[in-house]
Amino acid sequence: MSITFDKMKEEHKVLYSNMWGGTEFCSDDFITNKNWTGSKSKDSFFVKTPETTKVFEKIIPSLAKDLANAFELQNNNRFTEKLRQACGGSGKEAMKIATMHSSSLCSLLFFYNLSDECDKNKLVLELGNKENTKRYSFYESLFEFQNVVISRGAPSNMDVVLLGYEIYNGKVDDSKPVVLFLESKFSEYYIGVAKHLDISKAYLKNEYGEKVYNKLLSVKVGDDESVCKYSKKEDKDSEKQFRLSVRQEEYLDGIKQMISHYIGVRNLLSREVVEKRACEGHKDVVTAVEKGATVLLGSVLFDDLFEKVEDKKKYYGAYEGAHIELAKILNEVSNGVKGVAGTDRLTVLEEPLTYTKLLEEMKKQNFQLDKKVEDYYFRKAKTTDSGTADC
Repeated sequence: MSITFDKMKEEHKVLYSNMWGGTEFCSDDFITNKNWTGSKSKDSFFVKTPETTKVFEKIIPSLAKDLANAFELQNNNRFTEKLRQACGGSGKEAMKIATMHSSSLCSLLFFYNLSDECDKNKLVLELGNKENTKRYSFYESLFEFQNVVISRGAPSNMDVVLLGYEIYNGKVDDSKPVVLFLESKFSEYYIGVAKHLDISKAYLKNEYGEKVYNKLLSVKVGDDESVCKYSKKEDKDSEKQFRLSVRQEEYLDGIKQMISHYIGVRNLLSREVVEKRACEGHKDVVTAVEKGATVLLGSVLFDDLFEKVEDKKKYYGAYEGAHIELAKILNEVSNGVKGVAGTDRLTVLEEPLTYTKLLEEMKKQNFQLDKKVEDYYFRKAKTTDSGTADC
């Protein structure tokens, strides 16, 4: 059966054509929801037909089996364990993680097999800002880690957390633990752009949120003169919300999300934690932080969506620039606050990690990334003269 992207919104059509048009992943054998009639079926294809039940424990076994078979994963038991984590937060990932362009799926497939068990599948990364970088050896991955953000508000759900140790004088130093919090983005910076974003004023009452949002009154993004600023809302919700605005469309949800993650990590450093954890492994993160681990906060972005350089600059480049400026603000605010437990241990990474760079490092280190996962994300689509391709 022929699969077409014609009924998709233009940005989704471009995304799916650039990524999977004309490849083995755009086929009846891989895509399962050709006849699905859900509300988002026109703009998404799924590796497995999405479930409607909200009891995710009933979904996990079959979902794990289908995804493991689709991507020919080498460690099914570990993948099932990590999938259960990834679907256990409050972000309802079980309903959408099988979407072909899911950022959670991307981080899960890349990091699920990170392990210090018998296979010794560790990953070494050099991280930091400017000349102040260090090398770390990571041995464990955890998914959908929750942090408290604002009182009576939803927690932040961090896509992936890596546990590791600093490498000092060429050796792994287990007396210097590190916790790396990463938010994964696949295509959100392209399909999720806007000029305005309404945000609850509760963030302005938060000790950390107020300082950050006040700093955003005049921040330049990228090469243009785009400025983030507050705009007064002229509607009935204006007493409860404020509006973040930019001159050119940007991925504002990503900016807000990183601020929420920052607040959540600051709360964690101050011993304000989510009481109920999705899995036992999440407690290892809390324990490491409580014992004085270095804490890093950043993003990992998929940076290979576009064929045209100008499109990458317009969308990926704009969000990368916004991320860098925001990270500078978060570090400035963090360093300026005195007397808060753990402040000196937190660094927000200015430059986002990229999946392209991760792939390069994994290959250098013989990291066991499943071959079909690499093909899925980095095998170029076969395009037509129009610049897009269907199956």
